Amino acid sequence: MKKGIGKNLSTSKQYNRGLTLQLIATNEATSRVELATTTQLTKMTITNIVSEYIENNIVEECEEKITEGCGRNPVRLRISEKAPNVIGLYITRDKIEAVLCTLSLEILNRKIVPFKTLKKEEVRQFSNRVIDEILAETDSKVVGIGVAVMGPVDINNGIVLNPPH
Repeated sequence: MKKGIGKNLSTSKQYNRGLTLQLIATNEATSRVELATTTQLTKMTITNIVSEYIENNIVEECEEKITEGCGRNPVRLRISEKAPNVIGLYITRDKIEAVLCTLSLEILNRKIVPFKTLKKEEVRQFSNRVIDEILAETDSKVVGIGVAVMGPVDINNGIVLNPPH
């Protein structure tokens, strides 16, 4: 039997924060009650995570969600317009494409650098170029960059293994 790898407090906290933000951004859970139910975290944990996001202008409260039951109507949550943005980088055999997106994944800008052939050492240079072009056209804060490539990846060595084309 293979032993699992435990999560310490800091990795659990990061995971829970990321999951909560993902559920809000994708509209899968738009209130604290829905977040607690979906994630099976305590209401207090969800309240703490959401409060931190609101304080940092990542999430904002909007109109109440009208329910027919008794009690208070839940307050809806959404990604704030003041939230920082992210960059996505997609590397294929004939182009490198970068997109600037909101945390709700609305595309704000797109840049493509096409090429006929690309040597291994040029991938970083072209990637940096397209990211620099995106950043030059925005004054918003960027909190992360995600990279996607075709084919299996050796994460430990940072290389693409046997790309399909």
